[in-house]
Amino acid sequence: MRLRFILAWALLLAGLCCVQQSSAFWQSRDSNYNISEVATNNPAVATFESHNTTTCAAGVCTGVAQAAGSPNPNDVMAVGICGRGTSYTVTGVTYNTNAMTQVSGVATAGSMTTDIWYITGSGNAGSTATIGVTWSNVAIVRTLISLYKINTQTPTPSSGAGNIATAASVAEPITINSNGIAIAFGCYQAPTSPAFVNATLNDTLTSTNAITAGQLSASATVTANGNTPGNGIGIALAAWNHD
Repeated sequence: MRLRFILAWALLLAGLCCVQQSSAFWQSRDSNYNISEVATNNPAVATFESHNTTTCAAGVCTGVAQAAGSPNPNDVMAVGICGRGTSYTVTGVTYNTNAMTQVSGVATAGSMTTDIWYITGSGNAGSTATIGVTWSNVAIVRTLISLYKINTQTPTPSSGAGNIATAASVAEPITINSNGIAIAFGCYQAPTSPAFVNATLNDTLTSTNAITAGQLSASATVTANGNTPGNGIGIALAAWNHD
């Protein structure tokens, strides 16, 4: 009887040991699986490169901006542009003579226009970028450009937005997916750079017009604040998914 009791306890202990080992195995497997998933879910990254302002002739503005290093094939070059003139639209933007693609969200009002364009692949060659902006009207006074490099394997923007008003401030929402990134351009008719709300400032450029460049990583309504009601103020936004 005693022998049977001892054998029963031994079998019970052996069973518990097997269950614990099995549990540890599956926990380890799940843990490794989750780590593997996170490792491939890298966030998109936006790096500000440079800015430029240029006067225009015959409705075409050409500026030079520096793009650091040799871009990765997955990099996207994004250019925020602002222009001041009368009754005009943007008809094309080039990066080192390669045609860029417009992000939906162009904003035009009064004498101001702001927009974002982007390019991938061969248009990223070289460390010096020549940005050409063609307008529909020869009466353009000045164009301001800011260049960003976006690192992501999904080069097509996930969303874009823009807004312009003749006021002291202008606001516009942007939707950003998890681990995505968005860039924002604020353009102001007055010679004072607009301040951002809900976007981190990367750069400002002040001249007869002024531009502010920044970025954000979560969906929000971005506001560009000026200081003089009656002048044109605009904002353009574009978002990219994670890679």
